[in-house]
Formats: sequence, structure tokens, C-alpha cells
Amino acid sequence: LGPDGRHADIVLDQFAAVLRGHSAVLGLELWREDDRLRFFDPEDGEYLLSFEEQNLAMEEMDRARLVTQ
Repeated sequence: LGPDGRHADIVLDQFAAVLRGHSAVLGLELWREDDRLRFFDPEDGEYLLSFEEQNLAMEEMDRARLVTQ
């Protein structure tokens, strides 16, 4: 949302096969590649995990924890 309370467009620029834009509010870049919209943290240099990726990571952590018990 902009200062006037209205949604503001995020301009996407073409870089190779990727469309990228920046959200100043989130401090993240939005990358559209392979028909997916991904959030990229330029500070960490990594994508934020999608819901599915987050669930898989948590399942792997649970399995690892069970093995070490």
C-alpha cells in the first residue's frame, strides 16, 4: 500500500528469463520465473521458502530429530 492507502503497482523489469521487481515495503525482490512468483531477500541472497518448501524442511527436521533420539 502506498502512503495514500491505495495499492501501488510494482514495476517488473526483464532480466534474461526472469521478471524482477522490488517491494520497498517488504524489503524484498519479487521474481517471476517459470510461471512462479518468488520472494527473494537481497540481503541474504536467498529465496524465501514457499509453503511447500517450508513444510518439507520441517518434515526433514522432524525425521532428523527422531533419528538422533
